[in-house]
Amino acid sequence: MATYEFGTLIRKIRIEKGLSQEQLCDGICSQKTMSQIESGEHLPKGTRFDALMQRLGLSASHYYHVFLGADAFEAFEKQNLLCDLISHRKYDEAEEMITALEQDKLFKTGTSLQFLFNAKATVLLFKHLKYEDALELLYKAIKITKPKFNEAKVSAYLLSFEEIEILNRIATCYARLGRTEEAIKLWFSIKDSIENTYYDEREKSKKYPLIVYNLTKHLGLTGRYEEAIELCRKAKAMCVSNNRYFLYPALTSNELYCLKQMGNIEESKKLITLAYYGYMMTEMHEEMENTIKYAKDNFGMEF
Repeated sequence: MATYEFGTLIRKIRIEKGLSQEQLCDGICSQKTMSQIESGEHLPKGTRFDALMQRLGLSASHYYHVFLGADAFEAFEKQNLLCDLISHRKYDEAEEMITALEQDKLFKTGTSLQFLFNAKATVLLFKHLKYEDALELLYKAIKITKPKFNEAKVSAYLLSFEEIEILNRIATCYARLGRTEEAIKLWFSIKDSIENTYYDEREKSKKYPLIVYNLTKHLGLTGRYEEAIELCRKAKAMCVSNNRYFLYPALTSNELYCLKQMGNIEESKKLITLAYYGYMMTEMHEEMENTIKYAKDNFGMEF
């Protein structure tokens, strides 16, 4: 019965959003499999389940207990654990887990393998600083679900969260390699894709502020201050309206940097106080220390 209910849900929302089966399943599964999912003959598992739900702008986690079997839920739990290790910068533990998952049958193909490639590339990028190696792995990852991947068409793509993460890290590699304009162009394309295809504001808010943070940081560094400020304020408003404050202080830091460069010192001083206490509340200690130093060096302020 659960299989039938899931297929009905997928079909209903797909039609409401004006998507064809081919558009929804592109790179995730065949159109034949998509038809079987909608008719109740097949139930997608794990990361394939994630990708379909995310392309529809839905929170996959809300449906796991209803639709997923034991193996798929086990993979979901492992995936979440690895994500937590990476987000808390525990890269040594993350590497150990990646090595173990490479031998796990649940992570050998499809979107599960894509997730593993992305995780491995992230460690290469942020722990080992091997940008070219990370980039090569990220290209392999995105081509699992986008075999004909074309960077010029990203803004028109219907992207899952995993695809957004991969493209974000590709742009980060470009920036670390000095290819700043390519990075900015790709971040703009990801931003446009999210704006055009994610209809649910709460789902959009899970990735949009991150992309805007990276984009505005590099817009600021290249002197495009007004563009950066406008985007920071838009993303901050999204954080507030959806109760997602983790990136609020970082966006505030980007905004105040641009305002300072434009000569608006008083507004910058107000915002740096807000950024400092935002970092304190989210326990981002390294960012707090950087803010303390920046405030002292540029405004003579002490926290």
